[in-house]
Amino acid sequence: VAMEDCQALFSRMDWSQEGAGDGKLSLKEWLDALGMDITDLRARIGMVVGGVDAVFKGGDANSDGKLSESEFVRTATAKPLDISDNNAHRLFGQLDPNHDGELTQQEFTDRLGVSLKEMMHRIHHTYGSLNNAFQAIDTHGGTLASGDGVISESELNALFDVLKVPLEDRAKLTHQIDRDGDGQVTVQELVAAFPVDGEELRYRIYENGGIGNPKDAFERMDESRNGSLDKQEFAKGVEPYHVTAPEASVIFDKADTDADKRMNREEFYNVVGYMPDGAEGTHASSADPSHDTHTH
Repeated sequence: VAMEDCQALFSRMDWSQEGAGDGKLSLKEWLDALGMDITDLRARIGMVVGGVDAVFKGGDANSDGKLSESEFVRTATAKPLDISDNNAHRLFGQLDPNHDGELTQQEFTDRLGVSLKEMMHRIHHTYGSLNNAFQAIDTHGGTLASGDGVISESELNALFDVLKVPLEDRAKLTHQIDRDGDGQVTVQELVAAFPVDGEELRYRIYENGGIGNPKDAFERMDESRNGSLDKQEFAKGVEPYHVTAPEASVIFDKADTDADKRMNREEFYNVVGYMPDGAEGTHASSADPSHDTHTH
């Protein structure tokens, strides 16, 4: 591409500062220029919010169980999604299957699909923990702790029914969960399919009505008030979010980038993907699902 064409293209893409341009392309400007489709929206929700249901509930301002175009655009253009107005309107047209100007929760979910991460969030909302879900559907009395028990195909479909997973998503999810394809899901396969990582922990922190955000959560965990956590403090601190000790250990080891066997505040923010207002020293994303996308 010729240099003069690049310069002209850049000028058209750089529409910030009331159209005058600031000489830099933001992610919003880049996506607006290239256009977004449903796949892009699904990925962005997974990256900065984590849950499709959370976006819908946060956007349904009048709680009528539907999203109007104006409600969707308001939610999509606000942080943390931060999608341009043009893309938001374009996406609503793609999401509205019968073009009646509104989206039911089922339509919204069906169009965006249910991923393993979304299914994990629904398990958390419905059962409280993966272990509770396993015990509820495994008719043979297995538990995650004992490692016993299997879930049959019919039991997995019963779980899909409870979690309102669309029929078109079930084959894909079954394949992802039942890794050896033998028609039964073992404890090991279930745990492998739904790992609790830093992003999932961030989601659970925001969904917990007692603790508002990761900053508050860290302060609560840091009982010694020395600005860092050892592994035992961290494991104890995440218990309210139904994180097991082995899961906490994995998250801790990933967060402890300087290998000093302690997790400082910045390491905690980074592993859960959080940037407090005004902070620039951490590479974590400023993803606050409680703003505009969650109701508590």
